[in-house]
Amino acid sequence: MTEFQASVIAAIWRIPQGRWATYGDVARNAGHPGAARAVGQVMAPVDDMTVPSWRVLMRGGLLPECLPSRHHTADEWMDIYRREWAAERLLTKDGTRARPDLRIRTF
Repeated sequence: MTEFQASVIAAIWRIPQGRWATYGDVARNAGHPGAARAVGQVMAPVDDMTVPSWRVLMRGGLLPECLPSRHHTADEWMDIYRREWAAERLLTKDGTRARPDLRIRTF
């Protein structure tokens, strides 16, 4: 794992339970402002739920598109993420985006 990858994973772990941040927020908090796309590339191969990646959402609180992996289809990932989002009460009532009152920019 590179230093950049480690800093991204560490930043994701610092997002408190029940809160969310954008890819850009994670990049900034990892010490790499402007590297939001690179954060997504670090997160893409994470193939288990040991990293709370469901707390990282797209700009505006939009839900990310989940990609298939070695262990899960895209639909399975969405089911897993929706379960985690519901458990942490991150979504609006209609379930389409994150609740804005739970967003954090620095953590």
